[in-house]
Amino acid sequence: MLAYLIDNQAVGPTTAGTPGLLYDGIPLAILGIVLLVVVHAFNLILGILEPGIQGARLLYVETFSKFLHGGGKPFTPFKGPRIYTVSETAATETKK
Repeated sequence: MLAYLIDNQAVGPTTAGTPGLLYDGIPLAILGIVLLVVVHAFNLILGILEPGIQGARLLYVETFSKFLHGGGKPFTPFKGPRIYTVSETAATETKK
């Protein structure tokens, strides 16, 4: 999808019917070609790295859910008094 959008912006007619960057003169033609190459390279890099990142994430989640046995103290983040929101426990207590 990203490649299709960039091709239409740099080369083909846009949705408004105006030609792309390659048809508006030499400087914009150079900009269009540079934009085409850079964004296609970015899209290729995303396509190569994304499956590896998702695989590593799944391995991490599945490994820790099966083999990590917590034994420490519960996580308590830094927090201050709530001003504009209500916690879930306070909301269920007010409904009872």
